[in-house]
Amino acid sequence: MFKWRRGMIIRKLAHKAAGIVVIPCPAEQAGVLDQFDALRKEAEREIRIANPSITVEDILRRAVTECREKGVRIRILTRRYEGGFGTNEDTLRELSNLLKGVGEIRIRQSLHAKFFIFDDKCVYITSANLVKGAFYNDEIGVVVRTEDAVRDAIEYFEELWKNAEEYKA
Repeated sequence: MFKWRRGMIIRKLAHKAAGIVVIPCPAEQAGVLDQFDALRKEAEREIRIANPSITVEDILRRAVTECREKGVRIRILTRRYEGGFGTNEDTLRELSNLLKGVGEIRIRQSLHAKFFIFDDKCVYITSANLVKGAFYNDEIGVVVRTEDAVRDAIEYFEELWKNAEEYKA
């Protein structure tokens, strides 16, 4: 059993150097999705999500609802379920309906990267898929706020986006 508590992780294990924060998340704490939720609350204009396997959990429903209220755009890049991995068709349809008027989805079957960009200020790179299982796995995430790194992540996302298939429900 891990003896880590959320406060201890932040105080003792988070490494802050040049705008980078490492967030270890043992299964007992589900911190990866908590971190996503905290960062998306800071967003004012746009959230870009690149994640190959997504399920619509309460945290994502709440995120989309609150983003709609704030006028924050959401773009999701994912992959379609195939061979036991990816976002299934029911989830894609539900996401598409949730995102009406606030965002869109594109499909890229080769996607394996897992990162989130909040406005042009922050990128959150993680080992976790955006699924309920992220609450039960040992995961890790890195929050980067350096201008060059965020710009590089945006350029990478935009290149993937440009070469992805538009999802039509």
